[in-house]
Amino acid sequence: MLASVEKELIMTKFARVKLWFSTVVILTIFMLSSSLLAQYYKPEKTRSEPSADPLQAKLDELRGVGTRLAERIKTATTHLNEVAKFTDPSAQEEKVNAIFITMREEVSTVLEKLGSNSDLMDALGRAKAGTIVLKDWFARQPDGYPRRDETVRQLEEQLVKFDESTKQLQELLSVAQNQLATIMQQQRVIIQQFKVGKVRDAVAAVQSVLGELGNLTEVLAVVSNANLATPVRVAQ
Repeated sequence: MLASVEKELIMTKFARVKLWFSTVVILTIFMLSSSLLAQYYKPEKTRSEPSADPLQAKLDELRGVGTRLAERIKTATTHLNEVAKFTDPSAQEEKVNAIFITMREEVSTVLEKLGSNSDLMDALGRAKAGTIVLKDWFARQPDGYPRRDETVRQLEEQLVKFDESTKQLQELLSVAQNQLATIMQQQRVIIQQFKVGKVRDAVAAVQSVLGELGNLTEVLAVVSNANLATPVRVAQ
């Protein structure tokens, strides 16, 4: 009888130890999972907050370049209206040359931001790679894992956005390259028009160039406002 009681006590104690051990294991797994998610997941920021996200920071820079280009176009338009009133061809040539030099510099800056080896494209590639890692991690979790399927779906949608943004940036790069070539070609032609007294035609040609650059700023604004996020681990 005593041996039976002792045996029961031992089994009860063993069961308690087993339960304690299982609890510790579960808590450990939960803590590791939470830590892993914390490394990758980052809450979405509002536009008013300063961005610590490397991808958003580069998009902010691109937006700033577009804003500055729009301001330069506005200033150039004002100067162009003054040029039409000049009677000295040399003064007209000097002013228009200054406009074209400024536009060339601004478009060149856009090209630097959009190049395949630019910081923006590098940040976009890293963000996409990090999102793939995170999606694959969630996909490997058991069926009962919290929000597994929903998170996988959201991350797949984010990957589609990355691909769409990459395509838009590449198209924008091509547009900017064509714009730079147009500026360089038109500058010579327009200056010659001023020299032979075709002021009205020259001014109209400059206005056309500025108008095309205005379209470029609009596309820059759309692309740079893309809602893309970088997993935290990639950002570190």
